[in-house]
Amino acid sequence: MQKKLLYHKKKQRKIIRRVAVPLAAVFCCGIGSADALTDPPSPPSPCGAGRPLPANTWLMTAPSCEPNPADLASQYDDDLSGPHNTGWLSFTWDSAPTAQNYVKQAGTDSLVPGTGNWLYSYKAGTLLLDGTATPTVPCSDYGSGLMGRCFAVDLTPSSGRNLWQIVGHPFSYPVSWDDVRVASSDGTTWTQYTPSEAATANLMAKEYWFWNGSSYQTKDDSTPGAIGVLQPQVSIWVRIKSGSSSLSAGDFKLLIPAEHEPTPPVRALNDTGITWSGNYASGNNTTCVSSNVPDGDNVV
Repeated sequence: MQKKLLYHKKKQRKIIRRVAVPLAAVFCCGIGSADALTDPPSPPSPCGAGRPLPANTWLMTAPSCEPNPADLASQYDDDLSGPHNTGWLSFTWDSAPTAQNYVKQAGTDSLVPGTGNWLYSYKAGTLLLDGTATPTVPCSDYGSGLMGRCFAVDLTPSSGRNLWQIVGHPFSYPVSWDDVRVASSDGTTWTQYTPSEAATANLMAKEYWFWNGSSYQTKDDSTPGAIGVLQPQVSIWVRIKSGSSSLSAGDFKLLIPAEHEPTPPVRALNDTGITWSGNYASGNNTTCVSSNVPDGDNVV
């Protein structure tokens, strides 16, 4: 009898070591509560966390998603303490070679990813956009170079002189300027350039300019300590160079790469119950009594 008892104890210790989730039995038996295990937090908004706007200040802004509704009034009025002309003003930039001037926007005008505007708020607020994730295309649609997916901004070809264009950062996360590419097509083949290479090819300056609320700052893709990072809901100035005059509309793009899709979080345990006994199909039993299981079973 004593020999059998010792063997039984040894076998019990072996079983306990094989239990994968002993906490499940604790919850099942009422010592803890499975209600404490909740779902992971909701994913962030595809439009981002919003952008603080100080009162009585001009800022260069841009949609960080595909706005829905698309009109400015629907997106701005509730965040900026009033309707158009009372709570806020917005101007866009006409980059056409024959224009190159500001255009005042109406509340019915649309926010478009990849474009930017100058926004003035009479009161402080936080600009929170509603919408869906910015659509992207394979970067390889515009030649070899960048991998993954991109948002392609239409650049305005020059008419023989340097032009200015406002470009809006289309995503809700930062993107480094040295990851951006300029793409041009001769009608048959697309070629991708880094900003510095685009400057050498006389297509676009390697620098961009942005307004920080009181002055302009300049960033580029190669100067140590001055490499730019595009920020959500911020637009920038780019300078189109005269060498782009041979390009047709639609054959001149700024490619902004999208980040890789995040791995979905693993869903937490809920209160369906789990038992460490192989004698029950689930933990939803009245007694929650553990029992011996045959050697070789993996208990989950």
